[in-house]
Amino acid sequence: MQSAATSAPLPTVNQLLEHLREHQKEVERVRQNYIFVVDEEEQEALKNSGFRTVETNTYEIRYNGPWEVTTLIARNGQPLSSADPSKNREQSDRMMRMAQQSLSRLASDPLAEGSSLNISDFLAADDLTNMRREDFQSHHVLIFDFFPRPDFKPESAKAKFLKSLAGTIWVDEQAVQLIRLQAHLINNVSYGGVLVSVKKGLSIVMEQRKVNNEIWLPSYSEFHGETRAFLSHDRANLVRHYRDYRRFRVGSVVKPLEEGDPAPGEAPQPAQQPQGSPQR
Repeated sequence: MQSAATSAPLPTVNQLLEHLREHQKEVERVRQNYIFVVDEEEQEALKNSGFRTVETNTYEIRYNGPWEVTTLIARNGQPLSSADPSKNREQSDRMMRMAQQSLSRLASDPLAEGSSLNISDFLAADDLTNMRREDFQSHHVLIFDFFPRPDFKPESAKAKFLKSLAGTIWVDEQAVQLIRLQAHLINNVSYGGVLVSVKKGLSIVMEQRKVNNEIWLPSYSEFHGETRAFLSHDRANLVRHYRDYRRFRVGSVVKPLEEGDPAPGEAPQPAQQPQGSPQR
């Protein structure tokens, strides 16, 4: 038996994409009020199939503008020595100051390099197609395939990378929030002539969930890829698990995420939801 959500007319792609972009920009603004922890697993591929974890680093993460600022707090489950956290905190503070300086440059030069790869970057560079409905993690979602817009002109190294990515996104239909992005590199990408290259087939996964009944924050990510620089060759396999979300700005309420908190459900305010209309 179909639910009302699954039987309702699909929204137009253009209308939904516009709201999705607005909501994601709001997420990336509000996330600067949060600090959280990520366990990053460095993995290596097994000969037959699958991966095994060779090292796990635990970081405390916060954002300044589009920049991710990390502080290493544990390695392989063991907290750093009493001297190490202080050293890493100093490094984190330096990164925050550098990010603040970069924000000033970004205001005058929107193509400035160095910012983290954000979901809003994908939404700005891509077109969506093949809209359909499915259930994902017990929620009604809209699923799209995406590919680079023909008129998207890359003018930075990050934009050049985005120009060669295609994949699929999952959008919570009620909240109009992206909850999963899965992308792969469809072409080899080179920088500085042929000095640095990223090999076709690289894959990325990003997931978000709702926190504090206010904001959607990263919950899981994967990166599997192969790069070449000069005569060196590197293959990276990273998996990130995010946890312990809390507000840290002055005047805000510190409220850790509860175990039973709902996954994606409602859009953060003041974003508006699009009205359903027949698919174009």
